[in-house]
Amino acid sequence: MNSRRMLSTIAAATIGAALLSGCAAEPAAGPAAEPGGAPGTEPLDSPSSVDYDSYPGHPHGGSAGLDDGVFTGEPIVQWVDRAATFSITVFDSSSCPASPASIETTAPHLVTVTLGSDPLAPCTDDLAPTTHELRVPSEASALPLTIVLEGDFVAEFVLD
Repeated sequence: MNSRRMLSTIAAATIGAALLSGCAAEPAAGPAAEPGGAPGTEPLDSPSSVDYDSYPGHPHGGSAGLDDGVFTGEPIVQWVDRAATFSITVFDSSSCPASPASIETTAPHLVTVTLGSDPLAPCTDDLAPTTHELRVPSEASALPLTIVLEGDFVAEFVLD
């Protein structure tokens, strides 16, 4: 192999390695939102500290969300341990599903859970169930308990 061909091969290999290593680099972090900034401007941690437990799939492996065998894709809220723990099942990207970002008791019978996900995360384009279990806040002391979900949608559920 002549010198010129060897130099061309080495140069091509070096450029190829540089291009490939650029693909593996960590993405640059965006600027942090100021406290009290506009809603939705601050990426959320996943899973959120509001979660008691979070796992892929339906609550306890059940088939909730299937209406006569037809997938509805609507969120599901149900008791795990009546008056102590409830679950929220969302149907979203399996790689970055919406997670509880906050929980607020606005009345003894009313709890609002805000769902969100990291807007900068690369997400798969699929629709899979993810279940989040949350403890009922101590301020929520009345039954039936109304759970309001807020995020990309608003939904209301009443747990007897």
